Amino acid sequence: MTDIQVVRGEIQPWTDYPSSRHPAGGAALLAFLEDVLPAEAGRTLVAGPHSVEVLRLVAARSKHLTVLI
Repeated sequence: MTDIQVVRGEIQPWTDYPSSRHPAGGAALLAFLEDVLPAEAGRTLVAGPHSVEVLRLVAARSKHLTVLI
């Protein structure tokens, strides 16, 4: 299992979503990614805020993952 750690810091209010805005995620996105991501992707870039579940799935299928928020 891939360990996902959220680093808290200067942009905490934006990344923690205290309002109605939420990171991209959910069952539909996870099912889509399971279908389209190769079993062993090389380098993967995730741009924008995504749920921990999405990041965990992408990290499990990638040799190197970069997340840009």
